[in-house]
Amino acid sequence: MLVRGKSVAHAMATLRLVTKGARPLVEKVLHSAFANAGKAQDPQAWHIARAWVGAGPVLKRMRAHAMGRGATIRHRTTHKVKIRPSMPAAALAQAARKAKAK
Repeated sequence: MLVRGKSVAHAMATLRLVTKGARPLVEKVLHSAFANAGKAQDPQAWHIARAWVGAGPVLKRMRAHAMGRGATIRHRTTHKVKIRPSMPAAALAQAARKAKAK
């Protein structure tokens, strides 16, 4: 994917240059996932561990077809983009030392 394995700051900068229609959704979810990590976090220290889009429910409709029969129309949907930021091991150890020192 476009942002997988990158730091949060680098992923946000990359997403600003993308012209695809899904960009605002991915950007919004990335910002929300990083905001859930805490207020005083450094976006350079956090990396995107996993990012994916899952298949959602399929809406099935019927449409008139030849000779009085019906044809099934499948309207496929997707679940929202899910992004899980994670700290690298060195930054995680440093954060643990800071918490222990307090």
